[in-house]
Amino acid sequence: MRTLFKFLYIPAFIFIITSCAPSAKIKDGQTAYDLKKYSLASEMLQKDYEKSKDITEQSKLALKIADSYDKQLLFTKSEEWYKKISDARVLNDAISFYINALKRNEKYEQAFKVLDDYLKANKAEKFRLQKDYDFLESVLAKMKKPSHVKVTDLDINSESLDFAPFLKDNTLYFSSTRAGSQASGKHAGTTDEWTGEGYTDIYSAQKISDKKFNEPTPLDKIFNTSYHDAEFVLTKDGKTALFTRCGSDEKNTNDYCHLFRSVKNVDDSWSAPDRLKLFADTINEGQAYLTPDGSELYFVSDSKDGYGGKDIFSAKKNVSGEFEYPVNAGSKVNTTGDELFPVITEDNKLYFSSNGRIGYGGLDIYSSTKEGKIYSNIQNLGFAINSGGDDFSIALTKSKDDSVLLSGYITSNRPGGKGKDDIYFFEQRIPPKEPLPPPVYILKVLVQAKNYQDENNPNSALLGLKPIENATIELVPALTGSPFQHTDKSGNMQVIIPQGSRYILKTSKIGYLSQEENVDANIPAKNGDTIVIEKIITLTKIFKNVEIVLNNIYYDYDKWNIRADAAQSLDSLVDILKKNPTIKIELTSHTDCRGTDQYNEVLSQKRAESVVQYLILHGIDAGRLTAKGYGESVPVEKCECTKCTEDQHQQNRRTAFKILSE
Repeated sequence: MRTLFKFLYIPAFIFIITSCAPSAKIKDGQTAYDLKKYSLASEMLQKDYEKSKDITEQSKLALKIADSYDKQLLFTKSEEWYKKISDARVLNDAISFYINALKRNEKYEQAFKVLDDYLKANKAEKFRLQKDYDFLESVLAKMKKPSHVKVTDLDINSESLDFAPFLKDNTLYFSSTRAGSQASGKHAGTTDEWTGEGYTDIYSAQKISDKKFNEPTPLDKIFNTSYHDAEFVLTKDGKTALFTRCGSDEKNTNDYCHLFRSVKNVDDSWSAPDRLKLFADTINEGQAYLTPDGSELYFVSDSKDGYGGKDIFSAKKNVSGEFEYPVNAGSKVNTTGDELFPVITEDNKLYFSSNGRIGYGGLDIYSSTKEGKIYSNIQNLGFAINSGGDDFSIALTKSKDDSVLLSGYITSNRPGGKGKDDIYFFEQRIPPKEPLPPPVYILKVLVQAKNYQDENNPNSALLGLKPIENATIELVPALTGSPFQHTDKSGNMQVIIPQGSRYILKTSKIGYLSQEENVDANIPAKNGDTIVIEKIITLTKIFKNVEIVLNNIYYDYDKWNIRADAAQSLDSLVDILKKNPTIKIELTSHTDCRGTDQYNEVLSQKRAESVVQYLILHGIDAGRLTAKGYGESVPVEKCECTKCTEDQHQQNRRTAFKILSE
């Protein structure tokens, strides 16, 4: 059963009992449910369920049975009935009921699978349930990582309800329904006939350490009466106390919760509590909290001015010290569910609990920052602080340890506690820095080609370079997966390669001469570094039967043997032929106009043949090579021979090659 001060169900839990029929006269489950005798209702409604043959009626009965178990905190039993509702699929939100029941029992993996299967079969529901899906997916991802939150159950907890901690000057104030209450009044030491719990009183315990306290003692009879008294807070100076009292001797207000205030006298005694007049007598109010400067009161109410359920309201203090008419905290904070237990911290953050948002199961604790006059940017405090159960009523502490991000006390009915609601101490530490990943080596390749004014003539004006799209890039030895990559429209390609790896980078494109380069990722780097290895590849377009001059090919006068200073240029040609093993070329040699035609033809032919022999000696198949001497018949500088300059003679005295076929 939920504690009345969390939900402000005072009319049902306390005073209607006087008009309720005794259990012996209750003959059906619906009556028991209406009278909120949930233990009896859950048993009797099951008999009605078994008798019914209508699936819609069965689902409605199953919902009341599940709700009855929820009210008794028997979430394992309620889960079974929510599953029946989900399987029947006749009630709105049937799947959501079951998903939330699984979350209440912290079966997040199962909840995700159920929702995933449901969305695969009901694609139209994806938009409505996408946030639930994303939340569960993130929960599973986070739970695979180590938690940096430690939660400890306090030794002052009892087997009953212990909740609403408030720490002031090493004194912890809290509320409890523990049996054998020492508070004065006609209910002292007794239990509430309706709830089966003790009447709620306010206790204090002296702090020994964050997790240990002296034996709790009840507060003075000023605060603890024959009614339910709870949710005690003090102003910053400790001279004013606010608390919730449910019940009264007055006929018009005896069914409701209201806020009361007591002021400390000169002799340290407390004045008789007076009620804060906020809303009408027939509206519930509770869970007060003052801003650090005492100028504004935050509290919870079921006023009709809310968004549904219980909402958080605020009231500013006027010059006379009274609180003005309350205003709703707004739709950023409040939902159609319940928003409870507001706390305002020194840094002006609002902490509160809610069951109206997608969360871990029951009530979750949230934080909110103020933007202008309203609180927004609502953040769930995460798993461990929150659980599948109800988590609420946070009281923050200041830690001397810089590694602690957030610490304090919360109330929860999560599994493993001593009672139905327990007070826990929690510490959320700053996660240690994750180890930096090993260095990443990225190979970036730009493939381009010369851009000629006449794209079919390599001897026309060079306009610059242009990217080559869809060029094929092969790494040898191959990377895991496909060994081939391709350039994009901008001629770029990039790929991650292993540290310390070495590759031959082969670049090719139909209509171009292929190229090869070495890639070495054996560059020193630290963890976390990203090393970019850039390669710019310029492919040469194949121009068939177009002469390409080999620069720096010189011969001694009247000689045709290859000089040592020509080897570098010829070695480049050897490299091209080896990387493009299918092409055939014609080696051509030309002389200047000096000398006889016959002499020049013979000399140029011998020089062309000497180039062919050089290539053959360096591993090129002779069948791919043709030698042709043109003598002085094909000059590039067409000057009158006796008037040609030495530079013009040099231009005509050249060695070149033509690609005959690919």
